[in-house]
Amino acid sequence: MNTAPAVDRAAEERRRPRAERLRSSGASSDALAGFYCSVADDSGQAAKRREAALLFAAAEEHFKDGGTAHHDEALSAARAALAGAQEGEDRDLQAAAARLVVKAHILAAFNLRCESGSAGAGPAKAALADALRFTDSQLAAFRRVGSVHGEASMQLSVAEVYLEDKGVDKLTAALQLSTEALEKFRGLDDKKMEALALLAVSQAHVLKKDRRAALETAEAALKRFQDVEDKFGQAKALHNVATAHAMEGSYAACDEGLKVAQDAMALYDELDCRALRACELIAVADLDLLLDRPKQALIASKEALLSYRQMSYGRGSEVLALSMVVQSHTNLDQLNQALQVAKDGVARFQASGDKRQEALMQDALANAHLERDERDEAMAATQAGLQLCQELQDHAVEARLLLTLAGVQERFDKLDDALQAAQDGAAIFLALESEVEFAGFAQYQVARLRANMFDAEGAAKENQLARELFYKASNRQCEALVFLQLAAIKGMDAEKLDEAIRLVDDARAFCQTADDRLADAFALYVKAELHKEAKAFDAAADAALERRKMLQELGFRKEEAKSLHALAGVHIASGLHAEAKKSAMEGLRIARACGDKVTEVHMLLQLTSILVTLVGDGGGWEKQAKVGEEMLKHSRDAVAVARKVAGGKLRAPALFWNAYALNMTPHAMEALDLIEEATRLFRARYDRRGEAHATLLTAQVYHTRQKPDAAAEYARSALAIFQELGDRQGEASAAQMLQQVAPAGGRQQQQQEEQPQLRDQDETIPEPVPSQMQVEQKGLDPEQARKLIYKVAVDTIGDDVDLENDSPLMDMGLDSLSSVSLRNTLAVEFRVNLAASLMFDYPSVSALTEHIVEKCA
Repeated sequence: MNTAPAVDRAAEERRRPRAERLRSSGASSDALAGFYCSVADDSGQAAKRREAALLFAAAEEHFKDGGTAHHDEALSAARAALAGAQEGEDRDLQAAAARLVVKAHILAAFNLRCESGSAGAGPAKAALADALRFTDSQLAAFRRVGSVHGEASMQLSVAEVYLEDKGVDKLTAALQLSTEALEKFRGLDDKKMEALALLAVSQAHVLKKDRRAALETAEAALKRFQDVEDKFGQAKALHNVATAHAMEGSYAACDEGLKVAQDAMALYDELDCRALRACELIAVADLDLLLDRPKQALIASKEALLSYRQMSYGRGSEVLALSMVVQSHTNLDQLNQALQVAKDGVARFQASGDKRQEALMQDALANAHLERDERDEAMAATQAGLQLCQELQDHAVEARLLLTLAGVQERFDKLDDALQAAQDGAAIFLALESEVEFAGFAQYQVARLRANMFDAEGAAKENQLARELFYKASNRQCEALVFLQLAAIKGMDAEKLDEAIRLVDDARAFCQTADDRLADAFALYVKAELHKEAKAFDAAADAALERRKMLQELGFRKEEAKSLHALAGVHIASGLHAEAKKSAMEGLRIARACGDKVTEVHMLLQLTSILVTLVGDGGGWEKQAKVGEEMLKHSRDAVAVARKVAGGKLRAPALFWNAYALNMTPHAMEALDLIEEATRLFRARYDRRGEAHATLLTAQVYHTRQKPDAAAEYARSALAIFQELGDRQGEASAAQMLQQVAPAGGRQQQQQEEQPQLRDQDETIPEPVPSQMQVEQKGLDPEQARKLIYKVAVDTIGDDVDLENDSPLMDMGLDSLSSVSLRNTLAVEFRVNLAASLMFDYPSVSALTEHIVEKCA
């Protein structure tokens, strides 16, 4: 049973928050008001020029904090400034005022998109079209009078319009125009405008995913803004520098990006730009999440949320900040808090009548429910959001919710419904010209669903469309992920494994071109898995080791621990169980060192499975008691940790492996309580495959205890579920068990030996006789027994509990499940049979000590 689900990198990328959703670089101030205020105050200047300068300074105030004013007011003020500049015949001032008019149109488009989503796409495009018509006329006018400064200013404005339009085909034009403007400003030795042009060039490189060029031009813009002592420009350049660092993907680069973003935030704070500071807080929180610092991300996102509410900023700001708070709580494994924040957000937008933000918040609520495996609630939230979108005619949010709906359906094995929802979402995104990248994500999801439905041909076709969309969006990283998914699809056919591995190498070339080493590391994971499937174990181990080395260099310790889980899996497949144990132990050490409880559980479960094999192959419990004790300890530790993390989602597999390990000891029947609880949890999560494995293990336990009728009944139930799922390997295992329990004698034992992973590996071990236990436990020290019982109780309930010897453990946090675990642990530690009612008959540490000492005497 797989203990570490595969990572969907494209889904992770799609869900990442983006501070850019709350800011428009083209609508922010050029910060020229200070200069023109000095012109207005200069009595030596002509009256008309002074008046025009004053009008400009007043107009630019509308754009100071990223354009927080209403766009109609900003446009009116900008036009007045332009009229004054034209009357005063100051061509440089005319160019600056004309840029304000363009910024007002950009601000209008930005506001319409933020407030109305795709329903505002038409008016937003109209606003940008107005901006382009205006720049065309101004550009022609400046060329007629030979004003190079005015011409360059308008070229830069057109580039900023294209950047706001975000159409893939416009990015190349934006880059070309801003570069041409840059050269003209350099020729004029206008460092301020040179800095602004560099800023636009860097933004174009960011959108084109060209990290190195984005970083180089953003740093150049920062230097120029420093030269002219423009702190507002410095803050904007610092934001782009931070973004470029984050694009590299290494821990060190992201950490540097975080520091730079904090510097930008400090400058916005100094300039009293509250809206832009709050936007930068979102960027900081985003980077904190990338760096796996959810506590810091929670602080930053909560501060941003408070700022937006105090300013009544709008533009989707509050819902994005709320979503960041939800994600931070989720990453902290605080699923109850995440759910409550999402619920409160929905209620808040319902009360205010803001249906678009409510629809977006319903999406966050659905995902919060999904984290808790609450299918019906996730479905209800998604449907509520979809209904709102249909009322609003907001197709972009509707498509996003359809992809969430597909995820809900997929989680609960309704693949046909999931495929339909994903296809509907993809069709909507494809129809929206500005959503090419999201259309790629949707097609990627459609392809993955088809692959999960074993439709390799259909999956390959959908995958090709996803690749074309990512290519159009200049997203080389996701284009590489498409190659990896295609490789996995090809790998479904054993005869196409070589072709699949070649596709992984193609994907790696994309990753290296895009300078994305984290994606390259993921490609190595896929390559190792394909080599493992092809039984090329040396090549698989080489790929897994290269991945680990790469993650070490990048500094992502948690990812490194996961890479060791994969490496151990290769060793397991090749039969090198000692090497597998070594890798798994190292992964466990790293996971514990960096506080990654989820990976810790996965490593403990993997170690348990390795030790199960070592015990079985080493002659069973009697000959491998030391290894067996270690096996039991790891499985018990997994249960204890799984209770506290991931909303309890890992409890079922942890209980399964604890029961599997216990089944190999002299106390196999005690595994039944654990399996029963695991089966219940699998059912609650709609995990039919997990339920089937647990049912089959129940059959094994009954078979171990020579109860063939019960074993056969459970084996038949497991077989039926595996057949329903189309799980051929599971079917074979259940059929093998049925063959084992039907005949008797030598044939039964022979068949068990043919299937070491499924056989009851303690079959030949006799029950310990009372005289053996009495000799081993003779003279048991009550105080030593009490200390051991106390330690086991603390480990079971939780390290933070303060136990008293005479207090009922049920009052201290012990529940029905953990009471079973406590009883089983004590039975193994003291090598004594203990009744199922132990915790009810002897509820405290003192009572347990007295009972166990007496029983062992």
